Amino acid sequence: MALAERAELLGLDFERSRMPAVVDRCPRFDASSLGRSMLDLWYKNAIVYGLSVASYVDSDEDGTGDFRGLTRRLDHLSRLGVNCIWLLPFYPSPRRDYGYDVSDYYGVHPSCGSLGD
Repeated sequence: MALAERAELLGLDFERSRMPAVVDRCPRFDASSLGRSMLDLWYKNAIVYGLSVASYVDSDEDGTGDFRGLTRRLDHLSRLGVNCIWLLPFYPSPRRDYGYDVSDYYGVHPSCGSLGD
């Protein structure tokens, strides 16, 4: 999906003239000359979306987003061209440092659902 199409889906005003001129000066290369390991670097061309589970979609109407809500709306992210999701902290936490003070790296904060979700 082209950048202009993505911008249109988001309701943004897209004009190529507003893009930095540096985009047109980026060096191009022939991928066929690279080894297979270089072509496996999928993240170089990925559309990564940073997502907070707790604020995305609430499936049980308790006021906090959860994994069930997230999985119900994956098609929306896909239509926007997203092919990689970076999940912000969803671990159990005392919430003194916005979720980055993790108390259990193998669990899910109860407000976000469970491991089964």
